[in-house]
Amino acid sequence: MTDKIGLGQILNFNKGLESVSIEARTFREDSRKLPDLSYVAPSETPAMEQLGELWGQPSLGQGLVESLRPEISDRSLLIPSRYQALLQDSEDALRSLADNGDPGGKLQDAIGVLSEEREMRSLLNTYRASLFQA
Repeated sequence: MTDKIGLGQILNFNKGLESVSIEARTFREDSRKLPDLSYVAPSETPAMEQLGELWGQPSLGQGLVESLRPEISDRSLLIPSRYQALLQDSEDALRSLADNGDPGGKLQDAIGVLSEEREMRSLLNTYRASLFQA
């Protein structure tokens, strides 16, 4: 029965699998070489970025950072001049609240943080301006 199908020529239990198809039986030793690079045409199909898909998955650390990152509803807050003005307005509002009464000194601590932030930004702007002049 194997002779009718031709498995006797393909499958030999003493040697293993010798060929898979009829074309494989006629495969010559000299045709096993790769073609020269000058004769190989580039493929027209785009390359699949399998490594990018594999490594592009977020890690646990990246997921935690993304979940903790605050969402900014108004992106205009990130403009430096507007941020500086809002920082000053916040400090002034906290000062007026602290003047009305600050049990525990928490508002004074917040005012100190905001004023230190404003001073550091001013110092940064001074250093940046001096670097541009140099």
